Amino acid sequence: MRSENKGFLFVLPAVILLTVLMVYPLLQTISYAFTSFKLAGGDVIFVGLKNFRDVMKRYEFIHVLRNTISWVIATVTLQFAIAMMVALFLNIKFVGREVIQIIALIPWTIPSVVSGNTWKWIFQTDYGLINSTLRALGLSQFTRPWLSEPRLAFFSVLFAAIWQGYPFLMVMLLSGLKGIPEEQHEAAMIDGANTFHRFRYITLPNLQNIIVIVLTLQVIYAWNTFDIIFVMTGGGPGGATEILGLFIYKLGFSSFNFSQAAAVSVILLLFIFIVLGIRNIASISRGTKHA
Repeated sequence: MRSENKGFLFVLPAVILLTVLMVYPLLQTISYAFTSFKLAGGDVIFVGLKNFRDVMKRYEFIHVLRNTISWVIATVTLQFAIAMMVALFLNIKFVGREVIQIIALIPWTIPSVVSGNTWKWIFQTDYGLINSTLRALGLSQFTRPWLSEPRLAFFSVLFAAIWQGYPFLMVMLLSGLKGIPEEQHEAAMIDGANTFHRFRYITLPNLQNIIVIVLTLQVIYAWNTFDIIFVMTGGGPGGATEILGLFIYKLGFSSFNFSQAAAVSVILLLFIFIVLGIRNIASISRGTKHA
């Protein structure tokens, strides 16, 4: 047997597993989006774009879409900003840096469900850590219903998501920072460049490819967020924290409207393709300019 055929046999189990667990469900979901699917009888009737029209006519769709866009912009922007600051700090040599690196990675190692339940307890109104601490310090006037008031609930869940997600970006950015030759910074310092100029003209250009990759991944992940919001608020109060991921879940497993849930899933899929398309176009444009 030829060596390339042997290699194919080695990866064949992974290909089969990927097809069964990802490709087939994806194609099935797309087909459900264009049909009227009844779980009880199993009847499938082609209805074209009807499910998409019905979803967009639902009174909560625009609200959920607005929440999703706000969620994606806020989480990606703040996670990236915090990750960049922490990465720049950890790129400096100082005593105890390795210990701080490990501590900074802890949020990333905690499962989302565990993290969500922990933050749910921290923000709990009556006996949560924040309000209990404020009462113990005699600052009861600053206690708030963190997860019961719509605006506060959104920012509370946002804070928890940022805390959990920034270490991934930090690790990626830190690896990029360590790959920048020290000679570039030393030469710039000799020429009189200050910290901002070195960051603007040396650090950012060298991190450009990594930044594009991590932002692309993080936008896709934020758009599909489900677990931490589901655990902390379930999309409440009054839909204040409901985004498309939870909307799909409620359509499918609360209303048992699997066709409309599939239609929203296809909308999510289209968004992912758009993001990847923009990223590829940007990469091709950069390559053309460099050429």
